Amino acid sequence: MKVVFACRNGLSGYYIAGRLARKNLLSAIIVESGKTARKNKIRRIFQQSAFWQIPGNFLNFAFLFVYQTLQERAMRDFVAAKELEAKFPNGILEFHVDDINELSCKEFLEQQNPDYLVVMGTALLKAHIINIPSIAVLNIHGGLVPKYRNVHSDFWAYIHDDCDNIGTSILFLDEGIDTGDIVCQASAGVHAQDGLLAAKQKNLLLAGDLIETALTRKELIDNRRAQDRDLQQFFPTPGNAAFMKLLSITIRRKFA
Repeated sequence: MKVVFACRNGLSGYYIAGRLARKNLLSAIIVESGKTARKNKIRRIFQQSAFWQIPGNFLNFAFLFVYQTLQERAMRDFVAAKELEAKFPNGILEFHVDDINELSCKEFLEQQNPDYLVVMGTALLKAHIINIPSIAVLNIHGGLVPKYRNVHSDFWAYIHDDCDNIGTSILFLDEGIDTGDIVCQASAGVHAQDGLLAAKQKNLLLAGDLIETALTRKELIDNRRAQDRDLQQFFPTPGNAAFMKLLSITIRRKFA
């Protein structure tokens, strides 16, 4: 079985790549810089904003930057304490690209001819990439579908006091946003007192377990489950109001 893993450069990607490599489940890694996606997102937001909305959008970016910086710092401490991977595994071919949908990436994947492409945290894939693997593209989604779709699913579950629905889903990837059939999923066992950053750490370990399971138990691939479309919910990137609510909830739970 030949597996290619696609991710952004960071500790979560290092960990999943390391797990797959140790199980001889990894042939190559596509490392997406995300520069193109970030530029396009910023351009869309400001093109669609009225002049008076621009200061609020800058504030949203500032809150998101602080949140992601704290998240990466907490993950770095966690990785050091657990002696987990702090880089991509040695001996595995890496292909670096700005956007996974670029022609050069398509050509690389066609050369690799994988059975599976495993994706975590990249730009949305287009059909010319999705159709390359001989079996499937699998998406590691840090949320439990159909209730929590899109990025930051754990964030929204946490501030909705819905910790039972903080977890990971392994999905067949299609051209929608976390709309594909379910291979397997599980709750990360998070409690409100854990805090959101600790919840993310638990969820990362769970993601490693689940993607190994998905790739080694073919019956899960054969018995995929369609999502209940009536229960699907989509949550946006958090803004300053959501981050203020997170701060309030965190303080309240800490001193409860």
